[in-house]
Amino acid sequence: MGCCQSQCVNEAKMPSPKQLHTLNTLLSRRHETSRKDGWEKEEIAPLIETSGGQPHFEEVPKATLPTFGGTAVLDGTHAHRDVSVEDCGESSEEDEAESKEELSYLHRIMLNKQAIIAAARAGLIFRILDTGLDVRTAAQFFARGHMWWGSLTVGFLVLSPAAQCLFVRSVSGQWRQAVPYLLPGSVQHIRKEMLLVQLAHRLSQSALYRNVHVRMSVAALTGALAGVECLFESLPQACLQAYAYFTAGGADMLNYASLITSFAGAVMGIYLGFKAVCRRAVSKAWDPEKYEFAETSHVLARGDTIMLSGLPVRPSTTAAIAWLLSQEQSIKVVDVSRSKLIDPSLKQFRHACPDLQVLNICKTGLTDDGVKTLALYCTNLQSIFLNGTKISNDGVQELVARCTELQCLDLGRLPVTDDCVHVVALHCKKLVRIDLDFTKVTDSGVNALTLSCPNLSSIDLEETSITDICVERLASQSKMMKNLLLDQTAITDSSLVALARHCASLQRVNLLATHVTSAGIQELTARCQSLRFISLSSSRLSGEHITSLRQQYPHIKFSLKD
Repeated sequence: MGCCQSQCVNEAKMPSPKQLHTLNTLLSRRHETSRKDGWEKEEIAPLIETSGGQPHFEEVPKATLPTFGGTAVLDGTHAHRDVSVEDCGESSEEDEAESKEELSYLHRIMLNKQAIIAAARAGLIFRILDTGLDVRTAAQFFARGHMWWGSLTVGFLVLSPAAQCLFVRSVSGQWRQAVPYLLPGSVQHIRKEMLLVQLAHRLSQSALYRNVHVRMSVAALTGALAGVECLFESLPQACLQAYAYFTAGGADMLNYASLITSFAGAVMGIYLGFKAVCRRAVSKAWDPEKYEFAETSHVLARGDTIMLSGLPVRPSTTAAIAWLLSQEQSIKVVDVSRSKLIDPSLKQFRHACPDLQVLNICKTGLTDDGVKTLALYCTNLQSIFLNGTKISNDGVQELVARCTELQCLDLGRLPVTDDCVHVVALHCKKLVRIDLDFTKVTDSGVNALTLSCPNLSSIDLEETSITDICVERLASQSKMMKNLLLDQTAITDSSLVALARHCASLQRVNLLATHVTSAGIQELTARCQSLRFISLSSSRLSGEHITSLRQQYPHIKFSLKD
């Protein structure tokens, strides 16, 4: 659901939700490519004024959660209001009305809480009834001496759980998650359906209007499992029983009811399953073939993610997330970036997320209190993204002291200092990637990381106070470095010579607004055979030199900006 909102400077005369919706519809948008990671930004120019002043919009980049361990998240670009405690209260009637206003009449009916619950319950009853009738039909075949028909009927009942098990194994890559689906009667699938009913009970109506339940990917997994069951059990059973009754006769009303339910369930289930498998989450991740950050789509039917980026995650929704995490150990990724999440909401995560691995809370209202709550209960985190939050050094230090398994840490745009980075280096020795852009980090902090984190292969130091000495030490210590972002730093050709000498695996380097020259670029491109992307300031190199480099190294993409 669209959730683009604006913030009026004069809160006393803020336009109504309907006015805001109309405003966002009329806005003209101009896209420009940011210099960092190929992100896109939208510059949004308001076209109308209210009596209290002109609405001001926040420029928000398209949120990017890098793919880590093959997991992705939904992203989107939104203009939204600043997070405040007042905004983060329970869903109001006005919020529900605004969500409802964006929907057609048919969608309002389909997303009504009672309709969703009724449909889920009907599906459960239908599935149990269909399985029971199939068992009765198999018993009748055996009683009449039709051993072949009876054996095939039982075989299809066994085939469905096996097919579901293989499907879950293929999308999750884990047998531990797939084996429970081997239980006869699709017991595990029925359990998932019951979870969805309870989830709908716990979510507010406004959350359902925004399709929050759909963006918790357990819904996609359940739909896909229904399609697998119908394809491998309901449809073959219906065809088998129809043929048997046609040739042998002896069918009664319940047999015909079994046929009707089988055919109806097969058609509906295959359709819904196909939709669920086709449902995708779009994210931006490093493409090793294109050597750039590109949009990629991922199948939501993995069932291991909760993706609420840009949505107003209110306390009732947070409670539903916590409950679902406590019920589903298969959920590894939660993305609530650019939402209205606040510290008190996270208290509901107690004992709910010991298995959570990836958490994106960028651009939320979280402070040290919130991240300390996470540190107490989410000790198995492997990746966390804190960019643009209100977390200080104390909060980061508390987090890394407890979450020692971290491999990816985003601290961009936080007031992080060298003392904090020293604590990170002390506890997080498995780090592979760390983002320190727009922080207060200097050579001392970066040196501590390179000495303590031997697997470090990606680091973002954009607009920090590092020097050539720092980069030279980093190059000599982190010889497996692949991605290095040094935009708007004071480095010179000395850094490039060190990288060329030690970092043969370097694939990407950002050098916008630095003091490098053509000599340093020539040295780097000549010796780093794995290099595929360089961003440069066009003013630092002549057009002839750039043309020469592109001809000499056609495998490298040179991105030039003023």
